[in-house]
Amino acid sequence: MAENPLESKMDGYLAELRQVEATVNSQLEVLSTTVDQTFGQISEMVGALTALAVDSTEGYVSNETRAKIGLVGAGVAVVTNMVGNYRKAKQRNAELDRLLKTKQEMAQTRADVLKKIEPVQKRVLENLEKGLAHEAKRVYSVAEVETPERWKLILDRMDKYLDMYRTAVYLSMVVDYLEAEYAAWLSGRQSSKVPRPDYYAANKYLISILEKSSGENATSTFVNVFAQKPETISGSTIYYLMDSQLASTLLIARDSCEMLPQPHDNSIRFLCQGNAGVEHFMNNSQKLQERIETGPERCYYSYVYTSIIGVIIIALLWICDKSFWWILLTIAAAAGIGYLGQKQNEYLEEKYQEEIETLTQNLGTAIWEDAGKVNFPEVNLEKRSPFLAAFFGA
Repeated sequence: MAENPLESKMDGYLAELRQVEATVNSQLEVLSTTVDQTFGQISEMVGALTALAVDSTEGYVSNETRAKIGLVGAGVAVVTNMVGNYRKAKQRNAELDRLLKTKQEMAQTRADVLKKIEPVQKRVLENLEKGLAHEAKRVYSVAEVETPERWKLILDRMDKYLDMYRTAVYLSMVVDYLEAEYAAWLSGRQSSKVPRPDYYAANKYLISILEKSSGENATSTFVNVFAQKPETISGSTIYYLMDSQLASTLLIARDSCEMLPQPHDNSIRFLCQGNAGVEHFMNNSQKLQERIETGPERCYYSYVYTSIIGVIIIALLWICDKSFWWILLTIAAAAGIGYLGQKQNEYLEEKYQEEIETLTQNLGTAIWEDAGKVNFPEVNLEKRSPFLAAFFGA
Protein backbone atom coordinates (compact mmCIF):
# COMPACT_ATOMS: atom_id res chain seq x y z
CA MET A 1 0.00 0.00 0.00
CA ALA A 2 1.57 3.28 -1.09
CA GLU A 3 1.96 5.76 1.72
CA ASN A 4 0.06 8.99 1.35
CA PRO A 5 2.66 11.80 1.37
CA LEU A 6 0.10 14.09 3.01
CA GLU A 7 0.01 11.86 6.06
CA SER A 8 3.50 12.91 7.11
CA LYS A 9 2.17 16.46 7.50
CA MET A 10 -0.69 15.41 9.78
CA ASP A 11 0.86 16.81 12.94
CA GLY A 12 1.24 20.22 11.31
CA TYR A 13 -2.38 20.22 10.20
CA LEU A 14 -3.47 19.28 13.71
CA ALA A 15 -1.46 22.13 15.20
CA GLU A 16 -3.16 24.57 12.82
CA LEU A 17 -6.56 23.16 13.73
CA ARG A 18 -5.80 23.70 17.40
CA GLN A 19 -4.72 27.27 16.64
CA VAL A 20 -8.02 28.03 14.89
CA GLU A 21 -9.98 26.27 17.64
CA ALA A 22 -8.29 28.30 20.37
CA THR A 23 -9.12 31.58 18.63
CA VAL A 24 -12.72 30.64 17.85
CA ASN A 25 -13.49 29.19 21.27
CA SER A 26 -12.04 32.17 23.11
CA GLN A 27 -14.58 34.33 21.30
CA LEU A 28 -17.47 31.88 21.65
CA GLU A 29 -16.99 31.58 25.40
CA VAL A 30 -17.15 35.34 25.89
CA LEU A 31 -20.18 35.62 23.61
CA SER A 32 -21.86 32.87 25.64
CA THR A 33 -21.78 34.99 28.80
CA THR A 34 -22.53 38.35 27.20
CA VAL A 35 -24.96 37.58 24.35
CA ASP A 36 -26.59 34.15 24.67
CA GLN A 37 -25.65 30.65 25.72
CA THR A 38 -26.01 29.09 22.28
CA PHE A 39 -22.53 30.41 21.53
CA GLY A 40 -21.33 28.27 24.41
CA GLN A 41 -22.99 25.22 22.92
CA ILE A 42 -21.24 25.85 19.60
CA SER A 43 -17.99 26.11 21.56
CA GLU A 44 -18.64 22.69 23.11
CA MET A 45 -19.30 21.22 19.66
CA VAL A 46 -16.05 22.70 18.32
CA GLY A 47 -14.12 21.30 21.28
CA ALA A 48 -15.66 17.84 20.94
CA LEU A 49 -14.73 17.54 17.26
CA THR A 50 -11.21 18.80 17.84
CA ALA A 51 -10.71 16.32 20.68
CA LEU A 52 -11.84 13.52 18.35
CA ALA A 53 -9.40 14.70 15.69
CA VAL A 54 -6.58 14.54 18.25
CA ASP A 55 -7.60 11.01 19.23
CA SER A 56 -7.61 9.96 15.57
CA THR A 57 -3.98 10.96 15.09
CA GLU A 58 -3.04 8.70 17.99
CA GLY A 59 -4.80 5.62 16.64
CA TYR A 60 -8.06 4.15 15.34
CA VAL A 61 -11.18 5.60 16.97
CA SER A 62 -14.05 3.16 17.35
CA ASN A 63 -17.47 3.77 15.87
CA GLU A 64 -18.92 3.88 19.38
CA THR A 65 -16.56 6.70 20.38
CA ARG A 66 -17.25 8.63 17.20
CA ALA A 67 -21.00 8.22 17.63
CA LYS A 68 -20.89 9.84 21.07
CA ILE A 69 -19.66 13.07 19.50
CA GLY A 70 -23.04 13.54 17.87
CA LEU A 71 -24.67 13.58 21.30
CA VAL A 72 -22.79 16.76 22.21
CA GLY A 73 -24.94 18.74 19.81
CA ALA A 74 -28.16 16.98 20.74
CA GLY A 75 -28.56 18.82 24.06
CA VAL A 76 -31.07 21.63 24.26
CA ALA A 77 -29.40 25.03 24.27
CA VAL A 78 -30.64 27.62 26.75
CA VAL A 79 -30.97 31.21 25.61
CA THR A 80 -29.91 33.84 28.11
CA ASN A 81 -33.05 35.72 29.07
CA MET A 82 -31.65 39.18 28.49
CA VAL A 83 -34.83 40.34 26.80
CA GLY A 84 -38.01 39.15 28.51
CA ASN A 85 -41.05 38.35 26.40
CA TYR A 86 -43.51 40.04 28.73
CA ARG A 87 -41.76 43.24 29.70
CA LYS A 88 -43.07 46.64 28.78
CA ALA A 89 -42.24 47.74 25.27
CA LYS A 90 -40.10 50.73 26.26
CA GLN A 91 -38.08 48.71 28.74
CA ARG A 92 -37.67 45.89 26.25
CA ASN A 93 -36.52 48.25 23.50
CA ALA A 94 -34.01 49.89 25.86
CA GLU A 95 -32.62 46.44 26.72
CA LEU A 96 -32.35 45.62 23.03
CA ASP A 97 -30.38 48.83 22.47
CA ARG A 98 -28.02 47.91 25.31
CA LEU A 99 -27.66 44.39 23.92
CA LEU A 100 -26.80 45.72 20.46
CA LYS A 101 -24.25 48.10 21.96
CA THR A 102 -22.63 45.17 23.77
CA LYS A 103 -22.58 43.17 20.55
CA GLN A 104 -20.98 46.03 18.65
CA GLU A 105 -18.26 46.40 21.27
CA MET A 106 -17.58 42.68 20.99
CA ALA A 107 -17.45 42.83 17.20
CA GLN A 108 -15.08 45.80 17.11
CA THR A 109 -12.49 44.02 19.25
CA ARG A 110 -12.83 40.53 17.78
CA ALA A 111 -13.56 40.83 14.06
CA ASP A 112 -9.92 41.60 13.24
CA VAL A 113 -8.73 38.59 15.25
CA LEU A 114 -10.88 36.32 13.08
CA LYS A 115 -9.50 37.96 9.94
CA LYS A 116 -5.96 37.16 11.08
CA ILE A 117 -6.76 33.47 11.74
CA GLU A 118 -8.74 33.07 8.50
CA PRO A 119 -5.69 32.28 6.26
CA VAL A 120 -4.68 29.49 8.64
CA GLN A 121 -8.21 28.13 8.71
CA LYS A 122 -8.47 28.13 4.90
CA ARG A 123 -5.04 26.57 4.46
CA VAL A 124 -5.69 23.64 6.80
CA LEU A 125 -9.14 23.11 5.23
CA GLU A 126 -7.64 22.90 1.72
CA ASN A 127 -4.82 20.59 2.79
CA LEU A 128 -7.10 18.18 4.65
CA GLU A 129 -9.54 18.17 1.73
CA LYS A 130 -6.74 16.90 -0.49
CA GLY A 131 -6.10 14.05 1.94
CA LEU A 132 -9.77 13.13 2.19
CA ALA A 133 -10.22 13.27 -1.59
CA HIS A 134 -7.18 11.01 -2.00
CA GLU A 135 -8.76 8.44 0.31
CA ALA A 136 -12.22 8.75 -1.27
CA LYS A 137 -10.90 7.95 -4.77
CA ARG A 138 -9.21 4.71 -3.69
CA VAL A 139 -10.88 1.49 -4.83
CA TYR A 140 -10.45 -1.68 -2.77
CA SER A 141 -11.11 -5.30 -3.61
CA VAL A 142 -13.46 -6.62 -0.98
CA ALA A 143 -11.95 -10.11 -1.32
CA GLU A 144 -8.44 -8.83 -0.63
CA VAL A 145 -9.34 -6.98 2.52
CA GLU A 146 -12.02 -9.24 3.96
CA THR A 147 -10.23 -9.77 7.28
CA PRO A 148 -10.83 -7.31 10.14
CA GLU A 149 -7.09 -6.91 10.68
CA ARG A 150 -6.65 -5.66 7.12
CA TRP A 151 -9.60 -3.30 7.44
CA LYS A 152 -8.23 -1.79 10.66
CA LEU A 153 -5.01 -0.82 8.91
CA ILE A 154 -7.04 0.98 6.26
CA LEU A 155 -9.48 2.57 8.69
CA ASP A 156 -6.69 3.79 10.95
CA ARG A 157 -5.39 6.00 8.17
CA MET A 158 -8.80 7.01 6.79
CA ASP A 159 -10.04 7.89 10.25
CA LYS A 160 -7.55 10.69 10.59
CA TYR A 161 -8.64 12.50 7.46
CA LEU A 162 -12.33 12.11 8.17
CA ASP A 163 -12.22 13.40 11.73
CA MET A 164 -9.74 16.18 11.05
CA TYR A 165 -11.48 17.34 7.89
CA ARG A 166 -14.91 17.42 9.54
CA THR A 167 -13.37 19.50 12.33
CA ALA A 168 -11.87 21.86 9.76
CA VAL A 169 -15.20 22.15 7.92
CA TYR A 170 -17.13 22.87 11.09
CA LEU A 171 -14.55 25.41 12.26
CA SER A 172 -14.78 27.10 8.87
CA MET A 173 -18.57 27.31 9.19
CA VAL A 174 -18.28 28.74 12.69
CA VAL A 175 -15.77 31.36 11.51
CA ASP A 176 -18.08 32.34 8.64
CA TYR A 177 -21.02 32.52 11.04
CA LEU A 178 -19.16 34.72 13.53
CA GLU A 179 -17.97 37.04 10.76
CA ALA A 180 -21.53 37.38 9.46
CA GLU A 181 -22.80 38.12 12.98
CA TYR A 182 -20.08 40.70 13.63
CA ALA A 183 -20.84 42.44 10.33
CA ALA A 184 -24.56 42.51 11.16
CA TRP A 185 -23.98 43.94 14.64
CA LEU A 186 -21.67 46.65 13.36
CA SER A 187 -24.29 47.63 10.77
CA GLY A 188 -26.92 48.06 13.50
CA ARG A 189 -28.72 44.74 13.18
CA GLN A 190 -29.24 42.25 16.01
CA SER A 191 -28.60 39.21 13.83
CA SER A 192 -27.23 38.24 10.43
CA LYS A 193 -30.01 35.65 9.98
CA VAL A 194 -27.28 33.16 9.01
CA PRO A 195 -28.19 29.74 10.50
CA ARG A 196 -26.02 28.63 13.40
CA PRO A 197 -23.75 25.85 12.15
CA ASP A 198 -24.23 22.29 13.38
CA TYR A 199 -22.66 18.92 12.60
CA TYR A 200 -25.42 18.08 10.11
CA ALA A 201 -24.47 21.03 7.91
CA ALA A 202 -20.82 19.98 8.07
CA ASN A 203 -21.72 16.38 7.21
CA LYS A 204 -23.75 17.41 4.17
CA TYR A 205 -20.81 19.43 2.90
CA LEU A 206 -18.41 16.57 3.65
CA ILE A 207 -20.57 14.15 1.64
CA SER A 208 -20.56 16.55 -1.33
CA ILE A 209 -16.73 16.46 -1.30
CA LEU A 210 -16.72 12.66 -1.14
CA GLU A 211 -19.18 12.47 -4.04
CA LYS A 212 -17.09 14.84 -6.12
CA SER A 213 -13.91 12.88 -5.38
CA SER A 214 -15.24 9.39 -6.05
CA GLY A 215 -17.70 10.29 -8.82
CA GLU A 216 -20.42 8.27 -7.09
CA ASN A 217 -23.88 9.23 -5.93
CA ALA A 218 -23.58 8.90 -2.16
CA THR A 219 -27.15 7.85 -1.30
CA SER A 220 -27.58 5.21 -4.01
CA THR A 221 -24.08 3.83 -3.48
CA PHE A 222 -24.65 3.56 0.25
CA VAL A 223 -27.98 1.72 -0.17
CA ASN A 224 -26.72 -0.58 -2.96
CA VAL A 225 -23.82 -1.87 -0.92
CA PHE A 226 -26.39 -3.38 1.48
CA ALA A 227 -28.61 -4.87 -1.21
CA GLN A 228 -25.82 -6.24 -3.42
CA LYS A 229 -22.56 -8.13 -2.96
CA PRO A 230 -19.92 -5.76 -4.35
CA GLU A 231 -16.57 -7.01 -5.55
CA THR A 232 -14.95 -3.61 -5.07
CA ILE A 233 -15.64 -0.72 -2.75
CA SER A 234 -14.52 2.90 -2.89
CA GLY A 235 -12.98 4.85 -0.05
CA SER A 236 -15.96 7.20 0.02
CA THR A 237 -18.32 4.24 0.54
CA ILE A 238 -16.15 3.00 3.40
CA TYR A 239 -16.56 6.41 5.00
CA TYR A 240 -20.35 6.19 4.68
CA LEU A 241 -20.41 2.73 6.26
CA MET A 242 -18.06 3.36 9.15
CA ASP A 243 -19.25 6.80 10.29
CA SER A 244 -22.58 7.13 12.08
CA GLN A 245 -23.11 10.80 11.21
CA LEU A 246 -22.46 10.34 7.49
CA ALA A 247 -24.65 7.22 7.40
CA SER A 248 -27.52 9.00 9.14
CA THR A 249 -27.22 12.02 6.84
CA LEU A 250 -27.56 9.69 3.85
CA LEU A 251 -30.52 7.88 5.42
CA ILE A 252 -32.26 11.26 5.75
CA ALA A 253 -31.58 11.92 2.06
CA ARG A 254 -32.97 8.46 1.27
CA ASP A 255 -36.36 9.62 2.62
CA SER A 256 -37.67 6.12 3.37
CA CYS A 257 -38.55 4.26 6.56
CA GLU A 258 -37.97 0.84 4.99
CA MET A 259 -35.24 -1.24 6.57
CA LEU A 260 -31.94 -1.67 4.80
CA PRO A 261 -31.16 -5.24 3.73
CA GLN A 262 -28.60 -7.10 5.79
CA PRO A 263 -25.24 -6.87 3.95
CA HIS A 264 -24.12 -10.09 2.22
CA ASP A 265 -20.40 -9.66 2.75
CA ASN A 266 -18.52 -10.08 6.03
CA SER A 267 -16.35 -7.08 5.24
CA ILE A 268 -19.39 -4.85 4.81
CA ARG A 269 -20.86 -6.14 8.05
CA PHE A 270 -17.57 -5.43 9.78
CA LEU A 271 -17.53 -1.85 8.51
CA CYS A 272 -21.05 -1.25 9.83
CA GLN A 273 -20.32 -2.82 13.18
CA GLY A 274 -20.93 -0.29 15.93
CA ASN A 275 -22.32 2.32 13.52
CA ALA A 276 -24.90 3.90 15.82
CA GLY A 277 -26.65 5.66 12.95
CA VAL A 278 -27.29 2.42 11.06
CA GLU A 279 -28.14 0.47 14.22
CA HIS A 280 -30.64 3.05 15.48
CA PHE A 281 -32.28 3.27 12.06
CA MET A 282 -32.52 -0.51 11.65
CA ASN A 283 -33.93 -1.05 15.15
CA ASN A 284 -36.48 1.76 14.94
CA SER A 285 -37.42 0.85 11.37
CA GLN A 286 -37.93 -2.79 12.38
CA LYS A 287 -40.23 -1.79 15.24
CA LEU A 288 -42.24 0.41 12.88
CA GLN A 289 -42.52 -2.24 10.16
CA GLU A 290 -43.50 -4.96 12.63
CA ARG A 291 -46.24 -2.77 14.10
CA ILE A 292 -47.54 -1.89 10.63
CA GLU A 293 -47.66 -5.58 9.69
CA THR A 294 -49.42 -6.50 12.94
CA GLY A 295 -52.10 -3.91 12.34
CA PRO A 296 -54.61 -2.62 14.88
CA GLU A 297 -56.12 -4.99 17.40
CA ARG A 298 -59.71 -5.99 16.70
CA CYS A 299 -62.63 -6.65 19.00
CA TYR A 300 -63.73 -9.71 17.01
CA TYR A 301 -65.93 -11.20 19.72
CA SER A 302 -68.50 -8.44 19.26
CA TYR A 303 -69.12 -9.46 15.65
CA VAL A 304 -68.62 -13.21 15.81
CA TYR A 305 -69.24 -14.61 19.26
CA THR A 306 -72.06 -12.24 20.12
CA SER A 307 -73.82 -13.00 16.86
CA ILE A 308 -73.54 -16.75 17.40
CA ILE A 309 -74.77 -16.51 20.98
CA GLY A 310 -77.60 -14.22 19.90
CA VAL A 311 -78.77 -16.65 17.20
CA ILE A 312 -78.67 -19.56 19.65
CA ILE A 313 -80.66 -17.65 22.27
CA ILE A 314 -83.25 -16.54 19.71
CA ALA A 315 -83.60 -20.12 18.48
CA LEU A 316 -84.06 -21.40 22.04
CA LEU A 317 -86.64 -18.74 22.77
CA TRP A 318 -88.62 -19.73 19.67
CA ILE A 319 -88.41 -23.35 20.69
CA CYS A 320 -89.60 -22.52 24.20
CA ASP A 321 -92.35 -20.38 22.69
CA LYS A 322 -91.31 -17.26 24.58
CA SER A 323 -92.97 -13.97 23.93
CA PHE A 324 -92.10 -11.65 21.07
CA TRP A 325 -90.70 -9.06 23.54
CA TRP A 326 -88.10 -11.49 24.83
CA ILE A 327 -86.96 -11.98 21.28
CA LEU A 328 -86.74 -8.20 20.70
CA LEU A 329 -84.85 -7.79 23.97
CA THR A 330 -82.34 -10.43 22.91
CA ILE A 331 -81.89 -8.81 19.50
CA ALA A 332 -81.45 -5.40 21.14
CA ALA A 333 -78.86 -6.80 23.54
CA ALA A 334 -76.93 -8.38 20.68
CA ALA A 335 -77.08 -5.13 18.70
CA GLY A 336 -75.93 -3.16 21.74
CA ILE A 337 -72.97 -5.46 22.28
CA GLY A 338 -72.14 -5.18 18.58
CA TYR A 339 -72.28 -1.37 18.79
CA LEU A 340 -70.00 -1.32 21.81
CA GLY A 341 -67.65 -3.64 19.99
CA GLN A 342 -67.58 -1.28 17.01
CA LYS A 343 -66.73 1.63 19.30
CA GLN A 344 -64.00 -0.47 20.89
CA ASN A 345 -62.57 -1.18 17.46
CA GLU A 346 -62.59 2.53 16.64
CA TYR A 347 -60.67 3.17 19.86
CA LEU A 348 -58.18 0.41 19.04
CA GLU A 349 -57.74 1.85 15.53
CA GLU A 350 -57.07 5.30 16.98
CA LYS A 351 -54.60 3.83 19.48
CA TYR A 352 -52.86 1.97 16.66
CA GLN A 353 -52.47 5.16 14.61
CA GLU A 354 -51.00 6.91 17.65
CA GLU A 355 -48.48 4.09 18.08
CA ILE A 356 -47.49 4.32 14.41
CA GLU A 357 -47.09 8.08 14.71
CA THR A 358 -44.94 7.70 17.85
CA LEU A 359 -42.72 5.06 16.26
CA THR A 360 -42.33 7.21 13.14
CA GLN A 361 -41.42 10.22 15.26
CA ASN A 362 -38.89 8.15 17.22
CA LEU A 363 -37.34 7.01 13.96
CA GLY A 364 -37.13 10.58 12.67
CA THR A 365 -35.79 12.04 15.91
CA ALA A 366 -33.06 9.43 16.23
CA ILE A 367 -31.87 9.75 12.65
CA TRP A 368 -31.69 13.55 12.79
CA GLU A 369 -29.80 13.46 16.09
CA ASP A 370 -27.39 10.83 14.75
CA ALA A 371 -26.77 13.07 11.74
CA GLY A 372 -25.76 15.90 14.08
CA LYS A 373 -28.77 18.15 13.63
CA VAL A 374 -29.22 20.75 16.40
CA ASN A 375 -32.40 22.77 16.86
CA PHE A 376 -30.99 25.97 18.27
CA PRO A 377 -33.62 28.03 20.10
CA GLU A 378 -34.54 31.37 18.64
CA VAL A 379 -35.28 34.55 20.56
CA ASN A 380 -37.29 37.46 19.18
CA LEU A 381 -34.98 40.50 19.06
CA GLU A 382 -37.36 42.82 17.25
CA LYS A 383 -38.38 46.05 18.92
CA ARG A 384 -41.99 46.61 19.88
CA SER A 385 -44.13 49.67 19.45
CA PRO A 386 -45.14 51.19 22.79
CA PHE A 387 -48.33 52.47 21.11
CA LEU A 388 -49.36 48.98 19.94
CA ALA A 389 -48.22 47.48 23.22
CA ALA A 390 -50.73 49.68 25.01
CA PHE A 391 -53.51 47.89 23.13
CA PHE A 392 -52.15 44.38 22.70
CA GLY A 393 -49.89 44.04 25.73
CA ALA A 394 -46.08 44.04 25.92
